[in-house]
Amino acid sequence: MKRYARIENDKVAEIIEIPGDGDIDKYFHPEIVAQLVLVDSQVDSGMERQADGSFVLPPPPAKDWADIRRIRNGRLAVCDWTQLADAPLTVDQKAAWAAYRQQLRDITRQTDPNMIAWPVEP
Repeated sequence: MKRYARIENDKVAEIIEIPGDGDIDKYFHPEIVAQLVLVDSQVDSGMERQADGSFVLPPPPAKDWADIRRIRNGRLAVCDWTQLADAPLTVDQKAAWAAYRQQLRDITRQTDPNMIAWPVEP
């Protein structure tokens, strides 16, 4: 079996597997065959073709500040219990959690939402 990628705008639009000898000309019109490239099992739909003929995954979508706030709010919610009066923590542990939570609240002071340095839980 042979695998072919149909390329559109330097992206893999789909993967086509041809059984047997993999003779693509038996199955498709020459105009379609012209859009196909023989690939290995590592290539998948959505990958981008590079100038050298290799394939890579596209970069992840850029995050915006709304995404960062959503992540930050989730991390804050998970540790809300640490600030309750009856939380089973020592004074030092509670202070460490309070500092961590402040670092989370300050996260939007960073300049690039794609390069966030997240604080580490105590």
